[in-house]
Amino acid sequence: MQVEYKYKGLVEPLLELPGMKEALEHIKAGKNVKVIDLVNACKGHLSYGIAQFIQSPMVVITYDELSAKQLAEDLEVLKGKESVLIYPARDILFYNADVHSMDITARRLKVIEALTNEEDVVIIIPVEALLNPLSPKDTFASYKVEIEVGSSIDLTQLERKLVQMGYDRVSRVEAMGQFAIRGGIIDIYGAAEDEAYRIELWDDEVDSIRNFNVQTQRSVGKVNAIRIIPNQEIIFPL
Repeated sequence: MQVEYKYKGLVEPLLELPGMKEALEHIKAGKNVKVIDLVNACKGHLSYGIAQFIQSPMVVITYDELSAKQLAEDLEVLKGKESVLIYPARDILFYNADVHSMDITARRLKVIEALTNEEDVVIIIPVEALLNPLSPKDTFASYKVEIEVGSSIDLTQLERKLVQMGYDRVSRVEAMGQFAIRGGIIDIYGAAEDEAYRIELWDDEVDSIRNFNVQTQRSVGKVNAIRIIPNQEIIFPL
């Protein structure tokens, strides 16, 4: 079995395990395989190896949040920290706490965005998170907004769409999921983004896009384009 992947010296010995080659053939054929007597410390190693052998994306379902985090730490060593994402369950106890719920929502939206873009990532899902309903993939994808320097914007249409995507219009952007429109300036803090952006218009044309600090409200750099994803997981198209 000739496959190109990282850590060959760590992964290839898995092929010598009793029943491994037969298990891989079953998985390729779409059949279920049961592995028993596997210690927790080896679950990440085996999962990564199987995904590499069959050249398939990996989604792992765990029995709780703690086991998801432990598995993620193991897989990050093999796959890379940025390529391992946990899809957390909604925390009902803290659902109304703004900071906590925003963090959970951002993490969930980041996973949805990665799946929509078909990125090469590992998704780890506590079983409780599978109970949360979502909009169809095509609906989520259709509500992305891409803005680049030189493009034209209809402010009325943009505002309507952002509200439908779950964003709050405010006078001053200070947190994720907010946007503000002041004359020819649009500030927006996109879902799952690390920073806010300021779009400056010349008439209806995008003249510049800058990232800015929400505390000081000062611009810190320029970008050529941004993509705004929905700020909620369930969208009801009009």
